[in-house]
Amino acid sequence: MLLVSTDSSAPETGPADITEVTAPFPDEAYSSGTKTRLATLDVPGAGFGEMANLLAWAGRVQGTDTPGAFTSAKTIVITAATGGGMGAGGDDRAHRLAQLRDGSAPVARLAEAAGTPLEIVEVEASAPAEDGDTMSEEECLAALQRGADLADAAVDSGVDLIVLGALGEGLRTASIALTAHATNAEAIAWLPRVHGAPGEYDDVAWMARAAAVRDAMTNARPQARRAPVMLRALGGPAIAVATGLIVQAAVRRTPVLYDGPVAAAAAIMARDITLGAPKWCYAPDHGPHATVAKVNDLIGYLPVFDLKMDLAEGATALTLLPIMNTALTMSAGLPARVSAPKVDTDAT
Repeated sequence: MLLVSTDSSAPETGPADITEVTAPFPDEAYSSGTKTRLATLDVPGAGFGEMANLLAWAGRVQGTDTPGAFTSAKTIVITAATGGGMGAGGDDRAHRLAQLRDGSAPVARLAEAAGTPLEIVEVEASAPAEDGDTMSEEECLAALQRGADLADAAVDSGVDLIVLGALGEGLRTASIALTAHATNAEAIAWLPRVHGAPGEYDDVAWMARAAAVRDAMTNARPQARRAPVMLRALGGPAIAVATGLIVQAAVRRTPVLYDGPVAAAAAIMARDITLGAPKWCYAPDHGPHATVAKVNDLIGYLPVFDLKMDLAEGATALTLLPIMNTALTMSAGLPARVSAPKVDTDAT
């Protein structure tokens, strides 16, 4: 497994206004064509069931009625510290980051098993959202552009699928606040309990996170509901990097697989920048995350699996990638059903 860790500096070329780009929509006709073809396959049972939705998405983003396995996937995990109460309690990011680097983390092991190189992208910390903006306008544009540069580098290297993950309890909390704000939902209802010692919950930390979310959303409420503004108010640099990556991956017609709330929040922000961007994304399993379920519903994709795994953002997508590729390879190679020859009953 190739492990690449990037530094936290912005691109030397300086930020470009990625908020003005337009991403194409993947062609819906290939989704319908894929499902039609699946219905004609010579199989002994009723077919692929819910998996047909995922195969149809693959057909749409690959531009074919006969989609095949993704052969050059890459996993990108974005990580950053989050200032203030958003990461109160069990934010053991340094420990988890060390595991990711030495290959012992679940995401690292799953990436190796799936045959995808893993890139760790460390991003500068955000300022406490409950105290005001998490970053300046210039920092937000630079973070968006950094994400776009990551997508460009991946596509230029031959990548045909990006698996997007994230690391950091504070990032998860910020993504919940951001998605709730963007969709007029109740953030506190989405906020999971905080794990403390093994088998215990840290309710004091949960209350600190809830208070930070409440205050941050109060500060964000009177501001414009535009992606750069919402990212500055609630998201922070790491989610802005993820947003820029999704936008530019869509511009480059490259799909993104994800499973967690950080990538889901970025997908909603990407949709605000250009409507076609999240159509290149898919979350095949929303797990225990209500934010991912909400975003799936808004984008219009049904989850295919319900594993309820919570091993860090990106782990479920990586678990499912080999299954998805197996189904794609099998469906692409199956023959069409041959109709029985018609018998002429009038023959004598």
